[in-house]
Amino acid sequence: MIQLGLVNELKDKLRDQALRDPLTGLHNRRYLEETLPRELKRAKRNGACLSVIMMNIDHFKTINDTYGHLVGDQTIKFIANLLTSAARASDITCRFGGDEILLVMPDMTSTDALKRAEHIRQLCEDTSTSQANLERGLTMSFGVATYPEHGLQMDEILIKADDALYQSKQNGRNRVTLWQLEY
Repeated sequence: MIQLGLVNELKDKLRDQALRDPLTGLHNRRYLEETLPRELKRAKRNGACLSVIMMNIDHFKTINDTYGHLVGDQTIKFIANLLTSAARASDITCRFGGDEILLVMPDMTSTDALKRAEHIRQLCEDTSTSQANLERGLTMSFGVATYPEHGLQMDEILIKADDALYQSKQNGRNRVTLWQLEY
């Protein structure tokens, strides 16, 4: 009986390691690929919306090049902790890759998602100066897309959130952009 309990505990630990980013403790892309389709189906079934915020750290390459990868890692961890504290229990936080992080918010309209992204942007800007061990504060850029307003498929929503993030970068960084057909 004890061995079966140990085996199950090890299985759970391995599954968690397979679905979490080891640096930040956030969910990883694999978890997102398993979970987002389920959340999208739930939103369709309930006639609800689902918003996605894609974000990344402005000038992250410069941080790595100037201060080294250890500080870069600390910066990503700082952002992950900040994001976790700003997320609801029903939200899904995911390290999408590099310094790109995704926040999936079930039952959240694009208007509320914009407010949430702006809150996180401001929180990052306000707290990073004293917390991130950098000479200047951190800023982040954000892109927002919402089901069904901006698309009906998972890939479509992610691409549009990424497009909106790109527009934030193009328009000067440290801003939030909602996807739209033309910018």
